[in-house]
Amino acid sequence: MQNNLEKISVLNRKTLMFPLAIVLFEFCVYIANDMIQPGMIAVITEFNVDVSWVARSLTAYLIGGMLLTWLLGPLSDRMGRRPVMIFGAVMFAVSLLLILLAWDIQSFMLLRIVQGMGLCYIMAVGYAAIQEAFEDKAAIKVMAMMANVALLAPLVGPVLGAAVISVWTWRVSFALIAVVAFLSVVGLYFNMPETRIKQVPPQRLSLGSVLDDYRKLLMEMPFLKAAACMTLFGVPIIVWIGLSPVILMKDAAMTPMQYGLCQIPVIGALVVGNVLLMRVPERWPAARPLALSRIPLLLGVVLLVPVVLWPQQAALWIILSMTSFAFSQGYGFAVMYRFVMTSAAHGAGVMGAAVGMVMMAGYAVELELASKLYEDYHAVGLLVMLMIFAGLALLLLPGVMARATAQRTDTTAG
Repeated sequence: MQNNLEKISVLNRKTLMFPLAIVLFEFCVYIANDMIQPGMIAVITEFNVDVSWVARSLTAYLIGGMLLTWLLGPLSDRMGRRPVMIFGAVMFAVSLLLILLAWDIQSFMLLRIVQGMGLCYIMAVGYAAIQEAFEDKAAIKVMAMMANVALLAPLVGPVLGAAVISVWTWRVSFALIAVVAFLSVVGLYFNMPETRIKQVPPQRLSLGSVLDDYRKLLMEMPFLKAAACMTLFGVPIIVWIGLSPVILMKDAAMTPMQYGLCQIPVIGALVVGNVLLMRVPERWPAARPLALSRIPLLLGVVLLVPVVLWPQQAALWIILSMTSFAFSQGYGFAVMYRFVMTSAAHGAGVMGAAVGMVMMAGYAVELELASKLYEDYHAVGLLVMLMIFAGLALLLLPGVMARATAQRTDTTAG
């Protein structure tokens, strides 16, 4: 199907089997974090460590999401997307079984880093293959569809994780995910085509060539601005995922099941945003949804302000704020990702890897900053941080949209 590099413009059952195989793996990678979050209190209790390790579990996961990304992009540009992606799915599935043997918090966190490497394969290989396989608007709709399926992880993960921890140990969560992960390996094996452009003669992979690929890409200012803007858009949700166990279960004294139910409006808003993005009229320019997503982004900041006046109701206002942030991200994120991946003329593997590294590094730093601010200043610290980051995103966004629109106009004219 992709041997002649003809991009897919029609979405049907046959053409969607490949992205569905990718998204099953993506679902496993995400739910491996979301399902364990309600169980993190049990984890730190078993290993006799303090509550700071709760957010650190997600930080370790994000660190893992950076470790291999730099290599996987150039590697898949040369070896092909398919073999690299299948190997990554197998490695992730095995790591889920190994964490069952964790004996202290250090071994647990080490294996969380290994599990987080699954994010590298999604960003650097899976998403790059999707961008290569589908034409512009079809790719945006496929990414939105994939996000809807993947969002089942944070939607059902906390509730399912709470149910598991109420009956069994936290280790059962990883065992259940491992079963689904091995199914994703089967799906990728039978449905993933090779999408990369075969180079004649093939390029040799070396440290020098890899560094040269990234050096050239990182000199592209449009790419850096678009990647930074996309990372800033995702900050509120990554902060919510990492800190919500502390905000809701520790500070608001909610039960694990109540914690899981409080995820529904936030993740539900992400799903609604993605569904509406898939229904955007064909006559609309690609940048229109991203422009509209600024409204709920600003609303999210406004909804955090009442925590200063009514700190005893902080959990409620944080949930409302994150719901608005989530809708903004759901409605605009797939468009932003497409803009980033078309902001420079480089290999999709290198660009996908670079995007992944920027995002994971940014998220890890921002999550640690948010954790420190919340520990010292509670919800007021989060308010100040999110106001600054939202402001930076809004400053970068007009330039990103203008360049993407001009680029598409030039392409159409040509």
